[in-house]
Amino acid sequence: MSVQPSNAHWVVWMSLLVAGILSILTLPVWLSVARPAWVPMVVMYWVLALPNRFGLLFAFVIGLLLDILLNSFFGMSAAGMTLVA
Repeated sequence: MSVQPSNAHWVVWMSLLVAGILSILTLPVWLSVARPAWVPMVVMYWVLALPNRFGLLFAFVIGLLLDILLNSFFGMSAAGMTLVA
């Protein structure tokens, strides 16, 4: 009996969606200083937890999506995510 690898990529994408929502959520001024970088933390987790499925290209693409989401310079977050991963 062969074991099929699970294709539960929806868990990764849902965690990235939640991280994206948390990163654009408006916070009070006194609390916005302590906001963690949610998306890079989630990307680091998935790259470390499943290195055979998610790597540098995954981090680069998520960085480009984060640039679009946060309306920052195109490629700035992508370069940072690639460095982090």
